[in-house]
Amino acid sequence: MPFNNPIISEDIKKQWSNTNFNRHVEDFWKTIQSPGVQRDGIPPLDHPLFKTVSEAIHDLPSHDAMIVIEGEREVKVYRVDDVMLHEIVNDSIDNTPIAVTFCPLCNSAIVYKRKMDQQILRLGVSGMLRHNDLVMWDDVTESWWQQLTGEGIAGEWTGRQLEMIPSYILSGDQVAVRYPAAKILTKTKRDPLPPAHQTGDFKERGAKMVDTTKVMATFLNQRPVAIDFEQIRREKIVHIEVDDIPYVIFANSDVNDMGIEVRKDSGQAFLYLASIEDFMLTFAFKDGKHLIDKETESEWNVFGEAITGPLAGEKLKRVPLYPHFKKPWFQFYPQSVYLNKNG
Repeated sequence: MPFNNPIISEDIKKQWSNTNFNRHVEDFWKTIQSPGVQRDGIPPLDHPLFKTVSEAIHDLPSHDAMIVIEGEREVKVYRVDDVMLHEIVNDSIDNTPIAVTFCPLCNSAIVYKRKMDQQILRLGVSGMLRHNDLVMWDDVTESWWQQLTGEGIAGEWTGRQLEMIPSYILSGDQVAVRYPAAKILTKTKRDPLPPAHQTGDFKERGAKMVDTTKVMATFLNQRPVAIDFEQIRREKIVHIEVDDIPYVIFANSDVNDMGIEVRKDSGQAFLYLASIEDFMLTFAFKDGKHLIDKETESEWNVFGEAITGPLAGEKLKRVPLYPHFKKPWFQFYPQSVYLNKNG
């Protein structure tokens, strides 16, 4: 279908002649950005190769951010800065087709099941942005998909939703200890070369292009919730309550800044239900370093595992929690609950 919008060039019209632009989200033409990147000008990685973590241990950066996906039969790991070169890695886990995605301008590392109406999709980089977030496209209908939300925003599948696959971010050292048999993405000479603007000093340049204020975000009872990362970084333990349900956040300070994050925003976090069955727990540091619950004084680690004390062996229920830059998160989810140090 033809474009009827002045921001779209004739060259782009030709590239997207198979996309049905009669179907699109309401604010599509007001929010779509055309930065001049060709379709798949940032080439996705379609044939990823892996080593086991134990094989790659000597090349594994100790504190680099790693996207970790736990399947039923396998665990896969992707260094964020390697994904950033391609923005999309089309892969599979437990024979389920997935796309590991990372938008550096939004700091969003999200994994999706790449399947719609029983058809396997190959997701690509459209070259477009919306609220500075990567817009993906599929090779079946050439519909456009929002990376941060997984929503179809233009084309036949407008309004449809890609299924999110839970993932979390660990450091290289944490991966090596917890998942020595995991498979980790390995760069090879046959990988498609990223464009020059995506390499070199992109980390420094990118940080000057957008507001890098960081939040950790999730959905609780289907409500979008964002938590101020500075508070998490400073306090290390943050208790929150949403819809009368108590949760606790543990900072993971072992992870370096990822993507274009600034150094002061290094770190990640885990979110858990603050209870074991119906037994509510509150957490604090004892002697400044031992993470304990006040109720039994059992000691815990940041992975939500009780390691000593009356509750030894118990595990908190983990809730997915993802890093994002604050501005795009609230542009996509303006109704979010925002929890910060000022309440």
